[in-house]
Amino acid sequence: MKQHERELIDEMLETLWTAREQGVSPESLQEHAKVPLLGENIELLREEGLIPPQGEPFLTVEGETQAARIIRRHRLTDVLLFHVLNMKDHEQRERVACITEHSMLPEMMEGICTLLGHPSHSPEGEPIPPGECCLRQAETVERAIVRLSELNRGERGRVAYIKPLSHSRFEKLSSFGVLPGTVVTLLMDRPAFIISFENTELALDSAAVEDIYVTRLSGQDLSSEEPPEPGPSLWGRLTAWIWREKGS
Repeated sequence: MKQHERELIDEMLETLWTAREQGVSPESLQEHAKVPLLGENIELLREEGLIPPQGEPFLTVEGETQAARIIRRHRLTDVLLFHVLNMKDHEQRERVACITEHSMLPEMMEGICTLLGHPSHSPEGEPIPPGECCLRQAETVERAIVRLSELNRGERGRVAYIKPLSHSRFEKLSSFGVLPGTVVTLLMDRPAFIISFENTELALDSAAVEDIYVTRLSGQDLSSEEPPEPGPSLWGRLTAWIWREKGS
């Protein structure tokens, strides 16, 4: 299959997946689509067995599998750009993520996901389909984003996201002012966890601390605008390319 056909299929699968997430009706599907879901395009999906041979386009089992991979690549890249490389502009992140979703190698995705601490949602709150590494909770790559409980005493971190087991716990943390972007310092971890932020000290139970994920700021502040030193590895080439995109 030619590269442009592969990318066309990816775009259509992404459209079908996100349209379902957002409750887009079949009648409004074309307005939602980045590329037309008509004629030869739709036949290409049928030939690959990604949608049924007849009727309205919806994802088959194989279609679901391939679409989940695309969505996962796109949204993991979005998390990486936002939380680690400090790229806050949504349109700029989308432009980079739309490129990486077509070509990212599976092993690189596992590395990025592990680095980020297996995030469940994008910065916009979109769910990220889990990968095998999430099920294994792999920790073979040193992570830039960790649970607050993993910080050492006196270590600082910027809240990247909160992943509570219940919405009420999220609301409680938010009411205290513990929000994404807040820089916190872990003052104590025994007998209770105490953090400080914005001239406030707050005691948290162990369950709440496990809900909070932070970007480590001790040693090297990952929010700085200086790009990381690229190495010869695939990861080094990825970060170097992303920083070039950020500056363009």
